Amino acid sequence: MGHSKRARQRCTECRSWFTPSVRALETQRVCSTKCRKDRDLRLARERRSQDLDRYRDEERERQRKCRRARLEAGGEARPGVAKCHAPPSAAKVRRLQRKVLGSWDKAAALSRATIAQELGEILGKSEVFRVAVGTEP
Repeated sequence: MGHSKRARQRCTECRSWFTPSVRALETQRVCSTKCRKDRDLRLARERRSQDLDRYRDEERERQRKCRRARLEAGGEARPGVAKCHAPPSAAKVRRLQRKVLGSWDKAAALSRATIAQELGEILGKSEVFRVAVGTEP
């Protein structure tokens, strides 16, 4: 009794070689469950992009239905979103104020460009800040 040799195929996702299952010789396109998930996500993304308006309408309806079901079950319409916000942390405000004032004191005797650079580094937007202040070369 001879075994029929199954042809190896290339995975459409990772491009590795694999031997397809005997039950799916003609239809198997991927080598593993990870590649199957990646392929399904890619194909779904392509389908959505082909008919974007329909996708958006269906997504809005799906969200409405989900929120309605959650409210009927006694939950919140938007879980994890607080009904009111906590006040800002005073410690962070004071820390930022200390950094700005410390930079100001250090650069008070120096040029405007140095002050702008120090403030920009504190705020994490040195380029944007310098352009806004007008000290960009």
